Amino acid sequence: MYQRLIVRQRMVCLALLASAITGCGSGDAQQADTGPISKKVAVAAPEQVLTAFLDAARNGNKEESRKWLTAKTLEECAKHDMEVNPPGTPSMSYEIGRVADAPQIPGGIFVESTWTEELAAGKVEMDVLWAMRKDQGQWRICGMVIQLEEDTAPVLFDFENKADEVAALIRGSGQQPPKNAPNDKQGVVRPITAEVIDKPTAIR
Repeated sequence: MYQRLIVRQRMVCLALLASAITGCGSGDAQQADTGPISKKVAVAAPEQVLTAFLDAARNGNKEESRKWLTAKTLEECAKHDMEVNPPGTPSMSYEIGRVADAPQIPGGIFVESTWTEELAAGKVEMDVLWAMRKDQGQWRICGMVIQLEEDTAPVLFDFENKADEVAALIRGSGQQPPKNAPNDKQGVVRPITAEVIDKPTAIR
């Protein structure tokens, strides 16, 4: 089902990914708010959470978009000076699709989405799966899945447990690897291959 994720141009895909997961540079990353959630409303459906997140991102409201990430994601992104923030341009549109189990994430799910962006070279579409899990009783985003190249398996970008590898991929083309990095770490780090099961038992 989700193995049909198609990206027309690899460079465009990486550019959009870099826009979605950016380096803050000025200390703009926020620490996780681990306080009580007594003011939260009833549990929202995963599709509602993703809609709110993408709306906030499209409008450039970083403070609002952070509310839809897990506390662990915020913590790890702050450590690695990253911001999970899809491109917020007036021409960006999206569609929310189906929900499926995420075997790599205990109790996690994937929510399908398609971004459409008007670039100078023309319209570009990119399919994205957003990984979610329950955080203090609410569905929150903890990763994303995209296909970097045609005819390859989609890969999972785990914001909670592999933030260092995500940062290496985003910044790899513009940064030198650590001097003590082993040979297999000198190039771009590839996150794990994504596996999707079309049975969202986690939301029953």
